[in-house]
Amino acid sequence: MGVLGSHGDGNSLVFFYEDDGTFERCGAVIAIRSPGLAFRRISWRERLRSLLRPAPPPPGRWPTPQLPAGWNSGSDVGGPHELLYSSESRRVRVLGHELPLPEDGRTLAVLLDETDGSAPVLRTHPIDLPPVAATSLVDLSSPDRARRLKAWEAQRERNERWLAVVRGDPEIAALLAARD
Repeated sequence: MGVLGSHGDGNSLVFFYEDDGTFERCGAVIAIRSPGLAFRRISWRERLRSLLRPAPPPPGRWPTPQLPAGWNSGSDVGGPHELLYSSESRRVRVLGHELPLPEDGRTLAVLLDETDGSAPVLRTHPIDLPPVAATSLVDLSSPDRARRLKAWEAQRERNERWLAVVRGDPEIAALLAARD
């Protein structure tokens, strides 16, 4: 189970994916257009520097937001853009709306537009987002820099593949390209 975010220019893409040890499959992708989401981009140099630093502390040392019962992954938990995902019940919660994932195994695309000052507009449709080879979390936190770099590169390739498919979807592309 994982969450992947991509931010910039008042837009955000959040991917909820599941890892069965062999493949990572995306259950839902949420495309958000909101003036409150202008994040600073991280350069490739900053990312590379982060790989060359010592491994981060074990996950138990960081405070983890408490997910509500029945949900096993989330983004901005308890915040204004709370997104929740449940692999067991195959649903995602966006702005309090619980949306079922497609029965046919495709990815649920959720489009959320919050830019015009009125109530947010929420639309959904299924997309075909191919599964990719799983990346080992052990490799990502390894003290061996070469091993960490290889795992990071595998994740970057996954991210680029998924982002290309999502940004190629006409409805998502139109949402992300729209200007206020």
